[in-house]
Amino acid sequence: MSWKDFLTAFLAALLSGGLVYALQWRNEKKSLNKDKLYACMTLYLFFERFSIACSNMEHCNEDYLASFGAIGRLCLDLPSVDMFPININWQSLSKERAESVLTFKNDLMFVQHKIYVENEICGVPDSVELYSKECRRLGIIAFEIARLLRADCSIDDGDMCKLLKNIWSGNEI
Repeated sequence: MSWKDFLTAFLAALLSGGLVYALQWRNEKKSLNKDKLYACMTLYLFFERFSIACSNMEHCNEDYLASFGAIGRLCLDLPSVDMFPININWQSLSKERAESVLTFKNDLMFVQHKIYVENEICGVPDSVELYSKECRRLGIIAFEIARLLRADCSIDDGDMCKLLKNIWSGNEI
């Protein structure tokens, strides 16, 4: 083998290895972008739904107070922490967004414990008012987080339709 053949073979191997590396890097980057978009969209859906549920709860609480007062058990529920999205790649979110999401989750767990353990019976003074106040506060926070997630990831309605279609069909994005 001449030195020219060796040099040609060496350069070909180097270029093909570089091409393989470039393709791997491209696929990893696409996967990270896909993970980030999936994380943002699923969290966005949770927080948007949560804020709408809180708004609805506030109206239900007003109706409850108007019809029954504070007698008996309050049967309305905040959306459960169990409905919080799982399998989220937290590294795909910005540090600030991940912190705000996890802080909200902890706050929600605390509020649910406070309302349902300490004020389970509506006869406890101010329990319905406390519930309404917490619904309003958490709904506002959830709405703000949803807005920031949508802005962070540039989520458009087409992306949301695609996500919902894939969720309903049991597929991933």
